[in-house]
Amino acid sequence: VDDNCGVDEVTNDAPDTFPVGVTTVTWTVSDINGNIATCTQIVTVTDDEAPTIECPEDLVQTADAGLCSATIADLGEPVVDDNCGVEVVTNDAPESFPVGQTIVTWTVTDIHGNTATCTQTVTVTDDEPPTIVCPDDITVPNDIGYCGAYVQDLGVPQVDDNCGVEGYTNNAPQAFYFPVGVSTVTWTVTDIYGNTASCVQTITVNDTEPPVITLIGDDNIELCEGDEYEDAGAEAIDNCDGNITENIVVVNPVDTSVPGVYTITYNVSDAAGNAAEEVTRTVTVYSQPVAFAGDDITICETDDYTTSSATATYASGVYWETKGDGYFENDNELETVYYPGEADLEAGSVELCLTVYPLYPCTIADEDCMILYFDPAPTAFAGDDATICEGDEFELSSATADKYSAVKWTGGDGVFVPSDDVLNPTYQPGENDIADGGVDLCLTVYGTGGCINNETESCLNLVIVPKPAIDVEPEIKLVCSDYDFVNEVFLPIPVSANVENAVSVQWSTNGDGYFDDPTAASTNYNIGTNDNWAQMITLTIKAFGPGSCEFVAEETIELYIPTQLILIDDPTWWGISSFVDKSATPLPEVMEPAVLYPGSDALVILENKAGKYYWPEPTPPINQIGNWEPIGYKAKFKKETCIPIYGDVVTDLTFEIGGPLLFTYVPVLTNVVTPIADLFAGHLDDIMLIYDWNEAKLWVEVAPELHDLLPGKAYLLVRKVGTAPYTVTFPAFDPNAGHSAKVATKSVMSFSSPWNEVINTSQVHFILFADQVINQLQAGDVLGVFNSYDQCVGVSEFTSRDSFMKLMAMGDDPLSDNIDGLKVGENMTFKLYRQSTDETFDITFTYDTEYPNYDNTFEVVGVSYVIGMKMTATSIGVIPNDMSVSIFPNPANDVLNVVSDYTINNITLVNYVGQTVNTIPVNRNTYTINVSNYAPGMYFVRLETTEGTVITKRVTIN
Repeated sequence: VDDNCGVDEVTNDAPDTFPVGVTTVTWTVSDINGNIATCTQIVTVTDDEAPTIECPEDLVQTADAGLCSATIADLGEPVVDDNCGVEVVTNDAPESFPVGQTIVTWTVTDIHGNTATCTQTVTVTDDEPPTIVCPDDITVPNDIGYCGAYVQDLGVPQVDDNCGVEGYTNNAPQAFYFPVGVSTVTWTVTDIYGNTASCVQTITVNDTEPPVITLIGDDNIELCEGDEYEDAGAEAIDNCDGNITENIVVVNPVDTSVPGVYTITYNVSDAAGNAAEEVTRTVTVYSQPVAFAGDDITICETDDYTTSSATATYASGVYWETKGDGYFENDNELETVYYPGEADLEAGSVELCLTVYPLYPCTIADEDCMILYFDPAPTAFAGDDATICEGDEFELSSATADKYSAVKWTGGDGVFVPSDDVLNPTYQPGENDIADGGVDLCLTVYGTGGCINNETESCLNLVIVPKPAIDVEPEIKLVCSDYDFVNEVFLPIPVSANVENAVSVQWSTNGDGYFDDPTAASTNYNIGTNDNWAQMITLTIKAFGPGSCEFVAEETIELYIPTQLILIDDPTWWGISSFVDKSATPLPEVMEPAVLYPGSDALVILENKAGKYYWPEPTPPINQIGNWEPIGYKAKFKKETCIPIYGDVVTDLTFEIGGPLLFTYVPVLTNVVTPIADLFAGHLDDIMLIYDWNEAKLWVEVAPELHDLLPGKAYLLVRKVGTAPYTVTFPAFDPNAGHSAKVATKSVMSFSSPWNEVINTSQVHFILFADQVINQLQAGDVLGVFNSYDQCVGVSEFTSRDSFMKLMAMGDDPLSDNIDGLKVGENMTFKLYRQSTDETFDITFTYDTEYPNYDNTFEVVGVSYVIGMKMTATSIGVIPNDMSVSIFPNPANDVLNVVSDYTINNITLVNYVGQTVNTIPVNRNTYTINVSNYAPGMYFVRLETTEGTVITKRVTIN
């Protein structure tokens, strides 16, 4: 300290004792004038003194029951102290102490982290003995032949210990042999700390083996009645008791004075109560033999005699003998057959004797005899064989019988009158007798007396001359296969009869035809001129029977001849009609030959002009039309077929043209070809067009392709707007014309196009062309009409100005799920392909408003007349002026030749739908293509020259 004037006093606030830790001491100095100054001093005291600890006393404790350890809840409390203070006391004792010594370390920590330790010893002892449960007590029978048993498997004891088992032992005898009775086995278990425990097992051996009895002497003794008998006895031995013969109980019932079979029994039991299996001895005492030949008996002289009533008792054998001249089948058999001799029968009786030989040990035989008497046998004669005619009866007057008690007639399915049990009845043959051509009639005669069970039979054969029989089909309906369509006559008709019981036949008819051989059951009938239109004639056959019975049979066949045959030889749409009056017949019945229900064989659908239809394919079929009418129908066929139609021809040959619709389906109500000009004379100006669906031919007044209406067909007629109704009359029926109404020929219409194949759906819209439009066309131009899917649905090729030009647009087929035509009201688009220049044009038409359809939309049976045409080129193919290309022949059948002035690099063949069929590298001026395997149709040949020029030509392959 220091001060300018002088220090008065220096003081501090230090305590008397500093605690462990940091203490701040403040010093203060005062000068003499009262000024002061301070400073601080840090005093730090540390605790480096360890605490003290004294452990609890060592512990000794027994292991917890069932455990090899002990849980000690209280180890005691250590004594601890510290100069500053104890923070915590801990130890490392386990939760459970194992058997043995465990050192527990105690640690004390003061509040400043100083520690001290001590140890405590904890000893756990195992004083718990192990546990043992002996194997189950054992009870066994003695071993065979021993008075004890070897018990090799005593079982295994169940042992356990809280700490562990050292092992276990038992005091069983050596080799484990236990005598009969009760023995004990002591089991001892020792644990790992020397503690032991014991249990006792009981072994019981029971003597279950019975003693054995052995006979002395034979077990089967045979004696004769009256012999003496002394039993030889038996011996008994037991596994424990030894020889116990003296204990055998014998039951001996033998009495030789009474024949029979005796059983001597031997029984014994041992000391354990086991009974021996009973032993027996059989003693048979035989009687002397006894013979019985049977009672005297009478038999029929035709019978032999069976000795079934004879008996032989106590016999070892027998022997038969006779006093007559008959013989035994086997004279050493008790039951045998005796066959009498002639002397026996003449004498009327014979004596038969039976000798019976004794059984061993007896020795004396016995004999007995009987008398066999004979009665005479019955006789029968049915009569001689005979012959009668069918329908007659037969008297059995020649039948005879003798020595009988009753008679019985048997035969076929006929009847004996008055009954079958009189000697001379009358027989009335049955149907089966007649069918079989005869019957055997048999007379059975029953004997009397000793012959009461005997019968004799005599038969005669009765031949029945049958009536001739004819089996024929009652009717024959001629069909298309019976007709020669080339020569228009019916083929010879095979007729056949199954004739029986006849020597000859004769055919006849009410018609004017003839038989190839009228005397043959199977022959041919040739239709006559008048037969053709008779509708039905009869063919009669007579059959003449053999012999003197003079039988004649007769049967008749009704032969139905169709008035009209409609032949459909191309599966497509057709117009059909008939000149036969079927107005009372349901339409499905008329069309059945083309249907063959269920389902449909050929016909798809048939409809009238009103749109009503007959659809045979569903089940059941749908018929909206009703009966067949003398009108025209439109029908679609899926295969070739033929329809025979039976009945009278129509009497009303008129047909009315008119009504609310501009079109109608015209029938052909006659069997002759009818010229259109004649039928519609005076009304040709009223007709816009007549159309043949099948051939796609068209009649228009200015340039008719169609000239005649053919029987069996129907035609679409479209009349001009505003024309009045009128009636046409068909020519009269001509009996000299043929039956065939063949529906023209297969379609000659080509539906091929440069674009795609056109399908004939029969839903036609007709497009006709004025001369000024035709003048714009060039030979070879192809016109096509298209729907909104750009499908070509109609095509026509212009050949020359001298030909009639028409284009038919096809509507969508309502019977198909595919889009194959135009919808009603759909706008039509047109294209023109010019072959000469390989150009394609879009076409726009202008129509005459005087015709029914002029708005360029599609309508079924629509008619449009084109008066103007505008062409817009869409593709151009130009051949250089100095290049010559020739492709021939066109059409081609087998090969196609290509010749060019320039070298051809490649030739590509494309079909009408734009698919590449073949690409051929060429590299020369000429080439020949084999087209014999290509499908017929229109193709395009695309030539590429080495200079890069491309030329396209259209060809047709047939």
